[in-house]
Amino acid sequence: MASALSDAYPPTDGWTTDDLDALPDDGHRRELLDGVLIMSSSPTAAHQTIAWRLAGS
Repeated sequence: MASALSDAYPPTDGWTTDDLDALPDDGHRRELLDGVLIMSSSPTAAHQTIAWRLAGS
């Protein structure tokens, strides 16, 4: 099986939780969905302000 940090990047047989755990803790938000690695950026300050305002309505 390919490791997340090996030359086989991304793994040909899909990502596993072991692959996800092997990635560096660099603050990026990552999750797995059916073996696919999904990375999403953190919300911006504007997004947070709008969400806060909507929650208060």
